[in-house]
Amino acid sequence: MTITPKQRDSNRRSIRAFLERPASAARTAERLDFDWRPQPFAEGRRRQAPFRWPVLFLTVAAGVTLAVGFRLVATGGTGAGGGTDQVVVALDAVDIAIAGYESAPTPEALSDLRTAVSALATLAASPPRGLGEDAALLASAATDGERAVERLLGAEEYRIASESIFAAPPLPTSVPEELVLNIETRLLEMEGETRLALNGLTPLADFNAYRSIAGETLLWITDWRDRYLLALSRSAEDDALARVADFRVRIDDVGAALADGLDASAGGSTEVLDTLRSVAAEVRVRLDG
Repeated sequence: MTITPKQRDSNRRSIRAFLERPASAARTAERLDFDWRPQPFAEGRRRQAPFRWPVLFLTVAAGVTLAVGFRLVATGGTGAGGGTDQVVVALDAVDIAIAGYESAPTPEALSDLRTAVSALATLAASPPRGLGEDAALLASAATDGERAVERLLGAEEYRIASESIFAAPPLPTSVPEELVLNIETRLLEMEGETRLALNGLTPLADFNAYRSIAGETLLWITDWRDRYLLALSRSAEDDALARVADFRVRIDDVGAALADGLDASAGGSTEVLDTLRSVAAEVRVRLDG
C-alpha cells in the first residue's frame, strides 16, 4: 500500500520529535525512509514457515471427538441408536489405542490402551438396550482385553525392574590391592538392589522362570563374590578372568529368562487384543447396519 503525503508528514514530525539532539535531527531525518510500513503479521508468518494444517485438523478432530464423548456421557447415550452411539465411540477409542500401542509400545501408549479397554469393559458390563444379542459377545471380549492389558502392564513392571537387577559394576581382572575393598562394596550394593527389586515384583505366570533363575543366581553370587575378590587380592588374573566369565554366563541366563517372559506376555496379549478388535469390528458393522 502506498503511503499518503499526509501520513509521510506525520511520520516525519513524530521521528523528529523523538530525536534527542536537535543538531543531528535534520540530518538523521533526511536519511530515514518515511515510506516504510510494518510488514503484515500473517505475511511474515507465511514467509517463515508454512502453516501446519494437519496439526489444526487433528486438534479439531480431537476436540469434536471429546465433545461427542462428553455429550454421550451427559445424555447416557440414549439417542436414535438406542444407546449404541456411546458403544461406537468406545469401539473407535479402542481401535485407536491398540493401533497407537502397536506402532509405539510406550508406557504412555499402554496407559491410553488401558483406559480405552477399561471404558469399553465397563460399558459392555451394563450394555445399552440397543446392543441386543451382541452385548454378551462384546462384554466377554472386552473383559479378556482388560486382562490382556493388565498382563502388558505386568510385563512393563518387570522390564523396568530388570534395570536394577544384577546391574554389576565393571569387573576388572587386575586392580591395585587398595581398590579391592571398593569393588566389594559395589558388589554388595548390587546384591542389595537386586534383592529389593526381586522382592517387589508382582508374581506373574509369564515370569515364573525368570524369578526362579534370578533368585538362584542371587544365592550363587555370594560364593562367587568371595572367589572373585580373592582372585583380585592375590593378583591371580587367570582365576579372576574365569570368575568374570562365570558371572556373565549366569547373567546371560537371567536375561534370556526375562526375554522369554516378555515375549510370552506380548504374544498372549496381542492375540487377545486382536480378537477384541475383530469382535469390535463385527459389532460395529452390525450397529451401522
